[in-house]
Amino acid sequence: MKRNSKSGFTLAEVMLTIAIVGIGLTLVVQGLSVSKVSALQTYNIKAARDLGLLTMGRIRAGLYQDELDSRLTGSYGEEGFEYFTFEVLLGDEQFEESEGNEDSPFHDSYQAREEREEEADRESDSNDEDEDELEEDYEKVHVKVSFPPVPDYKNYVVLEEWIPWKQVYGSDEDEEEAGVDS
Repeated sequence: MKRNSKSGFTLAEVMLTIAIVGIGLTLVVQGLSVSKVSALQTYNIKAARDLGLLTMGRIRAGLYQDELDSRLTGSYGEEGFEYFTFEVLLGDEQFEESEGNEDSPFHDSYQAREEREEEADRESDSNDEDEDELEEDYEKVHVKVSFPPVPDYKNYVVLEEWIPWKQVYGSDEDEEEAGVDS
């Protein structure tokens, strides 16, 4: 019996197989990494939305009546979300958002304030008396919930809702009763 010396794999075939398997494993690991980041972002957005709805419910229930003036901030540490914070604005006021270079940590608040004032002037000129009466009955409430940043994604959720004036600030009768009792 004579053995054939050509049986088996050559060194080139083994190296090619290792290279193909290495590229495939690299792509799988990258895919897992991207899916983990995406899952974290989805979790953060869902939790932020739920916490924002919780804050809206507390405002609707009147729990923040004493603390609301035009801006309220806080965190959700008691709910088990230490790194989640909220900010509440009332009326037509808007949250500061960076324009232009998203990577820049600086924001020109003077320019933003000027733009808001110009926009408010234009809107006040075009409003009817009927809209003014409607705005007195309801207050526009904005809740911004921020969470730890994930690269390439925004790290906040903004909820807006029209809530009856009495639920936000309390009725005049509640203030009178508080004055009589003290």
